[in-house]
Amino acid sequence: MKRYTIRNRTDSALSENEQVLSDDSVLVNMIERLQEYEDFHEDLLLEYKQIKDQLQQLRESDRIKTVSFKQLFANKVMIEMLIERLHRTVKQK
Repeated sequence: MKRYTIRNRTDSALSENEQVLSDDSVLVNMIERLQEYEDFHEDLLLEYKQIKDQLQQLRESDRIKTVSFKQLFANKVMIEMLIERLHRTVKQK
């Protein structure tokens, strides 16, 4: 079984309280982080769908020049960027 030693910024092993992590604990940590990403992704998609629905309602009522529409559109673009970044982050890990 591999072991990982946590090192400080100077790259020397921690002397007094050396912390050794087993593969299992690293794997559990990675799984927990992935679950957090998935939960965040689901929340973003839900918010994105709600904003799209609100934008469509404003379009149907011909209110595309209102402040509400512009703010919702900005939120939609921001959420799209967050989703894209989240996908890139998860792919890299």
